[in-house]
Amino acid sequence: MSDRPSISVIVPFAGSRKQLASLLSVLAALELGDQDEIFVALNRAPAEIEASAARVQVIPAPGLRSPGFARNQAGAIARGDWLVFIDADTQPEPALLDHLFSPAPAAGTAVLAGAGLNR
Repeated sequence: MSDRPSISVIVPFAGSRKQLASLLSVLAALELGDQDEIFVALNRAPAEIEASAARVQVIPAPGLRSPGFARNQAGAIARGDWLVFIDADTQPEPALLDHLFSPAPAAGTAVLAGAGLNR
């Protein structure tokens, strides 16, 4: 990992248990720094939440069933200097987080966008 700010990865999710297991596997491949964290915001009933994978926290986001609502629920507890939003149906490259911050954004930058997805 390069010298970069801490990142909170946030993924809204409302699929099946099988899709959740697949997503957790994909997210576990991300290269993380010591202060980075990953949240999967589950837009289903809390009783349906599965155990989290290493370094991935599955959190409830009951209420409004929308990706935006789920993202906001995770964003409210995120501790990273930057928030990175990933859709559940993508497969990010393992080094995505380092790629987003190389080179470092200019002072005053509020939003980054980029490729870095395998599909």
